[in-house]
Amino acid sequence: MSMTREEARIELQAMKDTFEEYEPGGSRCQMALKVALTSLRPVSREQVEKVWRGEWKLIGAGKNGRGGIWNCTRCEKSYPYKCDFCPRCGAPMTGEAVDMMLKRMEEIYK
Repeated sequence: MSMTREEARIELQAMKDTFEEYEPGGSRCQMALKVALTSLRPVSREQVEKVWRGEWKLIGAGKNGRGGIWNCTRCEKSYPYKCDFCPRCGAPMTGEAVDMMLKRMEEIYK
């Protein structure tokens, strides 16, 4: 028997609610169901921005902005140029990069 993600989420929520009726204090089963429910929810843009996004910070530049290097705020690795993703940690560094990540995640969750 196969289920869609939404059908699985509904079933797990019903199981969690049933456990909460009989064990109001919580149990390992309830915790496992909560984790499973969380993993079935689609990822939001706010989550990506909060958890993964980094920014390029220019350090060591002269008055005209030349001669500096760009530092990733997530992994602190420095590069002579900016790009959409940090080459070391993979953090999305621009709004377009966040959009690309969300698109990839939507494909995974289909």
